[in-house]
Amino acid sequence: MIKFNVFGRTMSVLKINNEWQLFNEPDIGIRSRVYDVVIPAELIQLGEDELLTY
Repeated sequence: MIKFNVFGRTMSVLKINNEWQLFNEPDIGIRSRVYDVVIPAELIQLGEDELLTY
């Protein structure tokens, strides 16, 4: 799992079922998936470090 700060919001990226999925990571509560951002399928072969450059 990769966690990073996007304009003051903590987000994470996970590889699930052979695709990258983006999630909101609130300080309190349950992580929620972000459906508005699609990470292209061509990037599935990238490692976590390489994905951060996308």
